[in-house]
Amino acid sequence: MARRRAVHPHIRTVAREMAGALYEELALNNLWFGLNPSQKAFIDRVAPSLIDQARMTLGEALGRPDVAEDVKAEIAEVLFADATLQFGRTTRTRAMM
Repeated sequence: MARRRAVHPHIRTVAREMAGALYEELALNNLWFGLNPSQKAFIDRVAPSLIDQARMTLGEALGRPDVAEDVKAEIAEVLFADATLQFGRTTRTRAMM
């Protein structure tokens, strides 16, 4: 069994929302929907593979002029906290490098 990487909860939520949106789009095809009737099962299975895409999407939002500055600050905090989780470093340790 693969080891589960540490991911900030907000990024995990974004990945799950992306998986839900993907499910909604694919479910428009009746044949596909017949083979995949459980949205929850689909999201549980697919969301982990969308974690990196969720990080990239949030990162891209930092450069968009239509995103409010307070939202950008929150996104930046989430991405920094996520990087800290990924590499197992504390803020103090990162500052010492």
